[in-house]
Amino acid sequence: MHELGFANLSFGAVALVAAFLPGWGLIGAAPGALYLGLAGIRHIAKRGKRAEETVATWTDLTVFVGVALGIAALITR
Repeated sequence: MHELGFANLSFGAVALVAAFLPGWGLIGAAPGALYLGLAGIRHIAKRGKRAEETVATWTDLTVFVGVALGIAALITR
């Protein structure tokens, strides 16, 4: 569980730096999207989820879609 927290903090730190160094946006967004997408898929596959896990599922997938759209916008401009 600690590793997940460290991953979230790390991706958040890169996002904060990217606000001041625009070149970091894609560098941080791609692994972040991959992480959230895989986590969301894993949550979907799990049976007998508690309410907290259902919230995590939808949060992961919603943020994944938003980040993926942002990546697409960066690549196509």
